[in-house]
Amino acid sequence: MIREESSSAKTSAGSAFLKHAADGFLFLSFLYISLNVIRDFRAGGNSWKQGDWLINNAAGSIRRGPLGSAIISIGDRFDLDPLLIVSVAQIALLALLIITFRFLVSEVRNPKIALLLIISPAIFTVFWIADPQGSVRKELIAFAGLSLYALGAVRANWTFLWIGVAFFCVSTLSHEAMVLFTPTFLALIFFSGIHKVSARQSMATIAVILCFSLFAFLFAIKNPGVEDTSAICAALTERGLSETICEGAIRWLSYDTTYGFQAVRSELTPHRLAGFIIAYLVALAPLVYVIWLSPIKTRGVMVLILLALPFVLLYPITLDWGRWMSFHIFSATIVLTCAIVKNRLPIHRTPSTCHLLCLVILAIQISPLHMIGIIAGGAAKRIASEFWRLL
Repeated sequence: MIREESSSAKTSAGSAFLKHAADGFLFLSFLYISLNVIRDFRAGGNSWKQGDWLINNAAGSIRRGPLGSAIISIGDRFDLDPLLIVSVAQIALLALLIITFRFLVSEVRNPKIALLLIISPAIFTVFWIADPQGSVRKELIAFAGLSLYALGAVRANWTFLWIGVAFFCVSTLSHEAMVLFTPTFLALIFFSGIHKVSARQSMATIAVILCFSLFAFLFAIKNPGVEDTSAICAALTERGLSETICEGAIRWLSYDTTYGFQAVRSELTPHRLAGFIIAYLVALAPLVYVIWLSPIKTRGVMVLILLALPFVLLYPITLDWGRWMSFHIFSATIVLTCAIVKNRLPIHRTPSTCHLLCLVILAIQISPLHMIGIIAGGAAKRIASEFWRLL
């Protein structure tokens, strides 16, 4: 009896440690990513990380323009710097995403499984540390919406569900690639079983998502870009921003898909492709391991494969392969989380402590580049460099 109580106490203490470790890592992730946003703001903004948010309709209707125009209008109304609005919004949305993601993953009873769900090298909590240049892009809005929707689905909370829908709809109008997350919502409904609680509400959310996604897709096709982005840039420089904010995402609006295809071909060297493949295998490792612990492995494998397919469309025409990988990993993570919580992917075995430790070390040592390639040292190297800078 005494031995059983001692063993139980050790197990409880171990579980508490893992939960605190996961919370500590999520908090560290928030601090590091937010710090980089503040640095971007002080430097006058990053032409990709904040510049994409500031694409506007000053030159006429254009894909990704509605959000930037709204930000400029708010800034004019309240006499605020548009770059400040973007930076504050990015940090606020990051906080919302991490908190919501934390509550979603905490629905998984086994703390070892929960830890595995937050440490893939391509999940935002790790990826955005390893390569800050790929962080807080417009998928931040979609990620927040998906996390809220998933949490609402597992808890049958319609408020969370509809707020998630609202965030996602905004994301589709801000970036056309976000429409590719639509199948993820269908998977969330299926694996959470929320349609059994209220088929009408569930179908209503999907109807709204499909309508907004279709509208955003058609809008992007009709308004793909402009040859001259000077008017878009002028709308920002007139409000005190530096011209350097226009050198990234805004300038890219003048290029078509043919240019994107040629850019991919020029960057797709055997070395970079090999790095990308290695990074992808490492990114999948924690999720594959979780699936391996389930007696219904086929279901989990199908989730990984099917949720990857929508994002395959992006690879031939755009360079940000690491970001597209992160889209897949995030989608698979929240869907698998719902499946585990609702016992649609039952886990009957506990992860080995040795395996868990190896996967954690691997996750923080090897990460995908936000473009095509791999980052040796990963998040661990970034965090170590930050501490060294502070010292």
